[in-house]
Amino acid sequence: NKALEILSEKYKQISGKNIKIIEKRYDELLEMIESGDVSSSFDMIRMDMAWLPTFGKKYFQEITSFRQTKSINQNISKSVSREYMYIDQKQYT
Repeated sequence: NKALEILSEKYKQISGKNIKIIEKRYDELLEMIESGDVSSSFDMIRMDMAWLPTFGKKYFQEITSFRQTKSINQNISKSVSREYMYIDQKQYT
């Protein structure tokens, strides 16, 4: 995944810390998330946006009241559906 490699290199330049990227097949990742076997194993998980309604409250941070949320929203493409950002009228990331 080229995009993640580029981002991890940029992060290393800024922070001096390496990021280890572990790729999983779609079905393997879904099984891990469904079982809850991810929180102690990884610092960050890249999920399918369609999983937000099902797993969002468990794995994502609710950011509705954060002062930075308005600025973040201005940079999100208008083509990204609200269903991929909101659960029960609250925004998650």
